[in-house]
Amino acid sequence: PKITKKSLDDLNGAKAFKYTGSDTIFWIAAEGEPHLLKIESTGSASDGTGFMTFSEWNAVKPHETPAKSDVVSVPGL
Repeated sequence: PKITKKSLDDLNGAKAFKYTGSDTIFWIAAEGEPHLLKIESTGSASDGTGFMTFSEWNAVKPHETPAKSDVVSVPGL
């Protein structure tokens, strides 16, 4: 959507950049990593309205490559 308004707001105690489009609002973290915090659809009820909140970014530790001794090679694959 085309951004029509932007501001610095408070989103549940966190500073966030708020970007407002024609029928969508995005909140991006203003401190630390610029993670997406929330998306809100503000269109008509028939188009579907609602919101999604994002939290706990990087809470799950990334997978590590297994040791070479733990890798099995299958011929032909």
